[in-house]
Amino acid sequence: MKRFMKIVNFNILSVIIGFFLLSCDWNDDNSEMKLVFNRDNEIWLYDLKTEKLKKLVAVNEIVYTNEKGTIYSRQWAGGAKWSPNGKKIVFIESVATDAQNMKLMNMETQKQEFFPNYIYRQDGSVEWSTDGKQLVFSKSIASLGLNYELFIINADRTNETQLTDRPFHTDVWPSLHPNGIEIIFISKLKNTSDYPQVYHTTVFGDTVNQLTEAVRFTLPPKFNPKTGEIIYAIKNIDTKKTVIWKVSDIKFTDPVQLAAIDVPINDLTWSNDGELIVFVRFAGGTHGPYTNPEIWMMNGDGTNKKLIIKNGSGPSLWVNN
Repeated sequence: MKRFMKIVNFNILSVIIGFFLLSCDWNDDNSEMKLVFNRDNEIWLYDLKTEKLKKLVAVNEIVYTNEKGTIYSRQWAGGAKWSPNGKKIVFIESVATDAQNMKLMNMETQKQEFFPNYIYRQDGSVEWSTDGKQLVFSKSIASLGLNYELFIINADRTNETQLTDRPFHTDVWPSLHPNGIEIIFISKLKNTSDYPQVYHTTVFGDTVNQLTEAVRFTLPPKFNPKTGEIIYAIKNIDTKKTVIWKVSDIKFTDPVQLAAIDVPINDLTWSNDGELIVFVRFAGGTHGPYTNPEIWMMNGDGTNKKLIIKNGSGPSLWVNN
């Protein structure tokens, strides 16, 4: 599949008419590439082939009316993630100061469905399994002082199961291995200044093991949905650059540097086919370094960085090869 700018060198000696360079853009192939992302507290869809932009989920829409007749409108929506087959997205919305809901949207009909049990202060990190049958996420447990734990639920919105039970830890940003069993996530002791570290558990919630120690993670690790490789980011305290790294497995040994970005970045993730990496780059401005977010992508080996769209965050890229 052609992606980004590729340059083909022809052997001049073997060609009568001298060709020097032939270039072709990744938009010239027949693949579909669609991005869902956040902008102004709403969820948008951008088609990279047609360059068409569409608002999917808007603020101030009526979400539901309770038994007392009180009307609740959406205050913000975000964290949208494509299902592996590109037919649905899962996203988070807020309808009150703290109350948040996790919902599914059918991308063909635009129909939205609630997950059971409204989620109270969900951190927005929802991930699909590679077969599209399950979702892993973190949410707070109000009875434990808003403690964040990991959960898993079927994609048909049934059988929600708690995976971690660690009252003194904050367990967030889970990522599910393509084998459908292993989960890595970020955790730290509550009310401490310690840097969050990477931990490991399974969809059975049987054990929790710490994988890293004293690493200053800038962005949480993400499994490649096809190969199981892991990407993550750490800020270099000497150069002040944010460095994106890749390792082959959960041992976190022999990291390979993919990129060094000279401004803050966020929302580092893979495309659904595991071939592209997407992230948010803050261009900065008069109001500080964490302003003017731009969504970028690059190949899985760190080459061919390309700006997708400005004024966007929380990207999820779906590719249909």
